[in-house]
Amino acid sequence: MGKIHFEKLTPIKDVELKTYKEALDFVFENNEIRNIAITGA
Repeated sequence: MGKIHFEKLTPIKDVELKTYKEALDFVFENNEIRNIAITGA
């Protein structure tokens, strides 16, 4: 049986958030948007 690989789920401090910030700003500026989904590794 092969070795199982685990990864930490803790936040990463050196990530570029520009695209995500722009997307969330768009959502919160538009009252018609009622649902959002956020996924990722």
